[in-house]
Order: sequence, then C-alpha cells, then structure tokens
Amino acid sequence: ATDRGEASELEAAVVAPEDAEPSLPKEGEASAATQPRLPPPLPYVHPSGCRKYLEAHVVPLLRRGMFEMVRELEADRLKLGSGADWTEDGYLPPGWKPFAPFRWLSNWLLEHAPPPTQQLSADGFSSYRADAKAELIFEALDASGSGALDVAEAAEKLKLDKAAVLAALADVGGAGEAPVSVGIDVFVSMLCSLVEQDQAYYADQAYRMDALLHAALGESLEQHCTCASEVYRLAYLHLDGGLGGYGCALPVREVVEMGERMRLDADAVEAALDAMATRRGGDGGGDRSNVLSVDEFVALMSELDAASGGGGSDDASRALLDAATAQAR
Repeated sequence: ATDRGEASELEAAVVAPEDAEPSLPKEGEASAATQPRLPPPLPYVHPSGCRKYLEAHVVPLLRRGMFEMVRELEADRLKLGSGADWTEDGYLPPGWKPFAPFRWLSNWLLEHAPPPTQQLSADGFSSYRADAKAELIFEALDASGSGALDVAEAAEKLKLDKAAVLAALADVGGAGEAPVSVGIDVFVSMLCSLVEQDQAYYADQAYRMDALLHAALGESLEQHCTCASEVYRLAYLHLDGGLGGYGCALPVREVVEMGERMRLDADAVEAALDAMATRRGGDGGGDRSNVLSVDEFVALMSELDAASGGGGSDDASRALLDAATAQAR
C-alpha cells in the first residue's frame, strides 16, 4: 500500500509541459525564443592599396626597429648582470626602472619615422592599375563577404548601363546566357572590358575607373589618398559626382563656390583661373573655359595651396575635403 501511495503521489507531481506555469528565466539566462540572433561576423578583407603601402613603408621600418630593440635588450641585460647599476651597498639607485622593450620600440619608431611630407609620397589610388581598382570596387560592393555580386545590383550601384554590362559579360564569358551573379575574377574582367569600350564618352579611362571607385567607396576612398594631389583628385570626384554624374567637366562656378566655403582669397582664385586660361591658350592669349578637367583642377588647387603656404598640410586637405563633401550634398 505504501509503494502504491508513493507512486500515485509521484504521478500527481508530474505536470505536462503545456500545463506548466510559465517561469521567468534566471538571471544571466535567456530562452532560445527571446535570445536575439546575431548575424555572423563579416570577414575582413585587407585593401590591396593599403597592403602595398604597408609592405613598402611600415614593415621595413618595424623590422629594423625590432632588431634594434633586441640589441638594446641584450645590452641592458649585460649591464645589469655586470653590476654597473648597483650602488656600493648592493642596492639599485632610487628611481631605477627595468628596461621596457615595447616602450623603447615605440619611442624608436617615433624618432625614426619619416616626416608627414615623406609619408605621403606613396602611390595613391589614381596610380593603381585598372584591375586593382576593380578589385577594390568588388570588395566594397560585397559587404557580406560572400565572394559573389548580383550583376543587376552592382550595375545599379555603379550607375552602369545594363545593356553595356551584359555585352561586357558576353565578351568575358563567351556566348550563352549572362550570369545572375559573378565572382571577383569575372567582375574584374567585365569592368575593365566595360571601361575600355566606354571611350566614346570617357577619353580618360583612368578617370572613368576612378569615378566607379568613388561611386563604390564614397568618402572612404580617402584612406587611399597618400599625397596632396590625391586629395585634390578626390575632392574633384566629390564635386563631379555630386552633379549627377562623372563627366570630368566641372563648372568653374563650383570651384569658386568651394573657394568661398574654404574662405580662400577670391582674388587669388580668380588670378589662378586667369593664369590657367593663359597657359591653356598659349601664345594666342587666354582661354577662360567654363569647365575644368580633373588635371586642371589638381593643378589649380596645387597653385592655390602653394600661394597660401599650406604645403599640402593635413589641415588644408581636411578643409578641402569637408568643403567638397558638403557642396556635393
């Protein structure tokens, strides 16, 4: 009877899951239904232009600094073992501190790093090969890191003619139906082929690829500027793209307006424009055109910067990009 009574009590104690009263999760515990689902982390892809700069300038200096740090560490150990730092009473002098290798290395790197004017001597984005620019465009558009791009979405983002894109894909992949998505190799070949076929509208193929790069990266293209002329070129892309397209024919009024935003001397801007018109006209006199090409804009800004004594400083470059970005919006 006792066994039967204990069994009935146990059966009564068992409650079906659907009949159980809801209970709050314990502290630090979350149910599967309420726990937020986070997307997987995006894979990091190092930009090819940054890698080129690191290999050419940062890695050699860092390697040399680490060799010097090892030598300094060995010398400090020998000095400490010889007892040169110890007093006659057998104690270390007041204020003595052990050798800090990484602090010494950071100070050494600061002392031996080239000045800013030399740091900006590396090649900028405009000097990248066409295929390298196309790779950067692919990496920027492939935000999920899937390794494939939807052809229609890429064409819309870059403001490309879909018929021209399909024709370029046909040239790359041969006959057959155009793919819906492409990998980086096909995309690079397709984009380079498309730019080569676009000579009727863009005589400067390098600028055409720069325009596509700017359309994909936007303001983040600044990280690929390594000298003042690259900053001027990026500012031109901001202004030219803000007009609804990249025609490589920036109206002079846009330059004058940007000079006002930067509070440049209006007489100096007019003088620089007149000097450029004289050079453009040669011996036949001035040719004051209403538009400027990218090379003319870079030359104009370089002349204004030299006249103001800016020397391509970071502050002047920052002010220029801020003014161009604000005006493009």
